[in-house]
Amino acid sequence: MALGVFAGRWLDHHGFTAPWGLLLGVFAGVAGCIYTILRTLKKLDKQA
Repeated sequence: MALGVFAGRWLDHHGFTAPWGLLLGVFAGVAGCIYTILRTLKKLDKQA
């Protein structure tokens, strides 16, 4: 999530408007968390 907020601020510094940059950053952070959780669950399935 923190990475998403950081990405949003980075986008904001590169000319994107603040709300859109922050929303994109938060969305990217949430998507990254979900992806990591799903990937971890798949690894655990293979080990079981």
